[in-house]
Amino acid sequence: MKMEPRFKWQFTLLGVLLIVLLAISSCVKIPTEAPPLPKFKAKLRVIHAATDVGEVTVKLDGQNLATLNMEGASPYVDLDAGKHAFQVGSEDVDSLFVDTDFVGTFYIVAKAGGNTKRLIKKRERWLFNPPAPKDTAAVVFAQMSPDGAYDILWAGSYSGSDTSYTANGKLASGLGFTEFAGGFFPVPGWSYTFYVTDGTDTLMTVNPTIASGKSVTEVLLNNKASLKVKEFANE
Repeated sequence: MKMEPRFKWQFTLLGVLLIVLLAISSCVKIPTEAPPLPKFKAKLRVIHAATDVGEVTVKLDGQNLATLNMEGASPYVDLDAGKHAFQVGSEDVDSLFVDTDFVGTFYIVAKAGGNTKRLIKKRERWLFNPPAPKDTAAVVFAQMSPDGAYDILWAGSYSGSDTSYTANGKLASGLGFTEFAGGFFPVPGWSYTFYVTDGTDTLMTVNPTIASGKSVTEVLLNNKASLKVKEFANE
């Protein structure tokens, strides 16, 4: 059966289009693998707060990060988020996860008071956030005293051009070993004193270094009988 003339040009055009498409596809490189995922970032430091070990070398992924005595701190280091190998001295290697956008501290802590971990991590902020909002300061207490559980009280006084007043509050009740408590405090015109108490006894007073948009951590160290505090600027 002969094809009607009016259909011949349609099939001819279809054939040409198929040839063109085949020619184009032969020149296009089709990827066989997905593109690599972006590397998510983090930032951390290590603080030595353990009463049961002396000077130690801390390794991160097999490389020396810092050699620290108690109260010592490494610089902050940038790294990829994900699992990393940490080693404190000659102890076993710990495989610990560093969260995406984590900025914070890994504390070397005493294996005491029921705690079996050598490293405790604490996020101080997200990588995309400032340490504290404008006109406030962040104050954090890190309780690394193995035999204590303390209340953290605060008193603030404000002095402006035409007024002055005071305020007070409680930052934490019964803050136990390896626990943290913190908050943001208004800065312009304000000064603060913090009190570490045990029942009716005031064990120490703390006057943190505060500045707008900045953050500090007050680390409680040693056993209760010789309790002390060391301040660390969070970046």
